[in-house]
Amino acid sequence: MQRKTELQHREYKNKILNFFENIFVLKNLYRQGWVKYWNVDENKCESVGDHIFSMSVMSYIFAKEYRPDLDADKVLRIAMFHDLPEAIMGDIPAMDNYPKEKKQELENEALKTLFAGLKNEEHFKNLCTEYVDNKSEEVKFVKQIDKIEFLIQSFFYQNHGIGKMDFERFEKYANEWIIDKEVKDILEEIRNYKT
Repeated sequence: MQRKTELQHREYKNKILNFFENIFVLKNLYRQGWVKYWNVDENKCESVGDHIFSMSVMSYIFAKEYRPDLDADKVLRIAMFHDLPEAIMGDIPAMDNYPKEKKQELENEALKTLFAGLKNEEHFKNLCTEYVDNKSEEVKFVKQIDKIEFLIQSFFYQNHGIGKMDFERFEKYANEWIIDKEVKDILEEIRNYKT
């Protein structure tokens, strides 16, 4: 697993600079599941930063277009922050079956390091932990978009001859999470377009 700790890190007096240096790692931290399980070459693999960007834009647009009952700004904030701890702990693919409690411990430690010394440290940590807690409607919505983003990315790889995708498995995984009618409709359109 590629981890942030493998890179040299400077300690700045200004804690915001420490935070930025940490998250810049996400631009070059490729998503491990694609490489490890689906034979995507590292040179063509999306980074965690790519994923966060896609998730943020998709979540906000979908929320504004389809879910006016949600706080779209909160949806955007959650999507932007949902994988930031990976800057410290690395990307642990779901298929690794890493123990949930251990992953949570790693994430909690990463949050302490990531936001250390910032004036709004607790607020930022809460944005990350709210995603894991999966209680608010906004979080549940973002988690659905995460699965759609995953499917679209796999479709992109397949269309460009990158890696070996297993759409049946991916769709089954997505179906377990997707509950909103509009998101299900998008999933159905992806399924129909692919075939």
